[in-house]
Amino acid sequence: MLLREGYRLFFPWAALLGLASIGAWAHGLGGGSLPFAPAQHAALLVFGAWGALILGFLMTAFPRQSGGPMPKAWHIIGMLALHAISLAAVLLPDNGLGKAAVVAAPWALATFGAARLALPALGRGFDGTTAGVPAGIAAATVAAFAFGMGETALALRLATHAFLVYVALVMLDRILPFFTARALAGSDPQRRPGFATALGAATLLRVAVPEHPYLGDIALLGLVVRQWLGWRPWPSSRLPMIGGIHLGVAWIVAGYVVDLVGVGPPSLPMHFWLLGGLGSFWAALSIRVTRGHGDLPILMRWDGALILGLVQLAAVMRIGAAFAPSLFVAAGTALALAFLAWLLRFAPLVRLGG
Repeated sequence: MLLREGYRLFFPWAALLGLASIGAWAHGLGGGSLPFAPAQHAALLVFGAWGALILGFLMTAFPRQSGGPMPKAWHIIGMLALHAISLAAVLLPDNGLGKAAVVAAPWALATFGAARLALPALGRGFDGTTAGVPAGIAAATVAAFAFGMGETALALRLATHAFLVYVALVMLDRILPFFTARALAGSDPQRRPGFATALGAATLLRVAVPEHPYLGDIALLGLVVRQWLGWRPWPSSRLPMIGGIHLGVAWIVAGYVVDLVGVGPPSLPMHFWLLGGLGSFWAALSIRVTRGHGDLPILMRWDGALILGLVQLAAVMRIGAAFAPSLFVAAGTALALAFLAWLLRFAPLVRLGG
């Protein structure tokens, strides 16, 4: 059962990675020795916890969406092992070609697998999500390779914008209207055409011209808000399970605004995107998939609300820590507790369902 769909192993793996990396970081900030450098801390969250969430999606929903075969057990186990090895390489002190190749290996393999699923589907008719997901995973490959070569700033720009945020948004463009139409009669959510292509172009602008981030921010802000309004956030957010996903989109939009205004340190928008946005997506989507595939009612019960609430608290405190450093440890502790709660409440459910 655990080897039938990728999420069954990769969602608990994502929570375990998050608990280990964020917990160790919070402990170090609390007075112990920091277990790894700040860049490694960011890479473990980006390629580790949030990356594992994307890999779980690739081996669960993407094959169905593309009309391709589900992954075999050996594929799931092999990807998990390769992902673990790549994260161990992230922690190596020296940079170079060998480290870069190992860090990038799971993303290169995932790009090949996603493209192999997408190409036949695209031959039957273009869909932005089907085309966009392999493109975003390819960006993860380049970002991981750049990190291994010591190009940390480029790696994190690519990984944040062209990988995590881009893949999350093009994925939501496919699944969020579906979730909404099923759960809320008469809501009429829309997928406005050309989103993935336009978003990709604006993302490349944001990554390629870091000295003028406002150019990409303005384009991204307009595109995301336009598409978000088509997803009907106001009526659908009355349903907590869907509202949690829209909350993540709100964090992404707010990050673009903060980046445009230029308030606080340059790293501040990253925490809107990676903690508020991706954290909310992780909580809401992983809980929905786990409950839905486990043949359980798709409801945000107290445990899901607790996890989503802890993520919001962590994001708010981490942003506040840019102005009040005493909040660093509290923010890390809140996020670590969210991962721990997920492991305790939802990891046992991945065995349920047909």
